[in-house]
Amino acid sequence: MVQTDADIKTESDPVCSSAGCNYASEKGKKTHPMNYFVPNFGRDGTINQSFDSLAWAEKEQNHKWVVDPNWKKKKGPKLDYFVPNFGVDEDIKIAQSNVADAEKKLKHTWKLV
Repeated sequence: MVQTDADIKTESDPVCSSAGCNYASEKGKKTHPMNYFVPNFGRDGTINQSFDSLAWAEKEQNHKWVVDPNWKKKKGPKLDYFVPNFGVDEDIKIAQSNVADAEKKLKHTWKLV
């Protein structure tokens, strides 16, 4: 059998690699198993240790830890509080004075860009 240009597929599927698609064949049949059984080995041992530690701490402290379901919804601190104005800081006053003295001595005004 001779291969002709009509037998060569020139279009590419952007989902598939050059090796072809492995998720479904051209006829719509699945090429790999779907809905297969996944075993459940129970909760992880570290999680069990955490729950055991919580139970021990609650018993020791005679207090049940209850998490507030709205803990993320709480508002932050009050933002419209009074901020006193103590005037210009002494370091800033000194810097401004030094700049003025230098400008006077050099006969040049420093212009900020």
